[in-house]
Amino acid sequence: MGADLHVRSYKKPDEQSEKMFQAYMACKAAGVEPPLEVEKFFDYEEPSAYGIPVCSAEAKQITGIEELNENGFSGHIIKVDELPPNIGTIIIGISY
Repeated sequence: MGADLHVRSYKKPDEQSEKMFQAYMACKAAGVEPPLEVEKFFDYEEPSAYGIPVCSAEAKQITGIEELNENGFSGHIIKVDELPPNIGTIIIGISY
């Protein structure tokens, strides 16, 4: 049985993303669909309280996160002092 390691990065929420998140949550709490502008802002997915997900193409360009494959060990190196200042959260997950 194998395992896959996943790294997800999230940009810190800014004023606009915070407003869009609050609008989305208010609509869901009221049982109505959010406006198209809000849906589009979150790429038609449920938003995360962690911030704005970094798309996979952009994630490959983030400095400070590197894949590690040596001596039978696979993982990621996260160099905190090299991360861009707009990255607020990094989630590391393992799936089987």
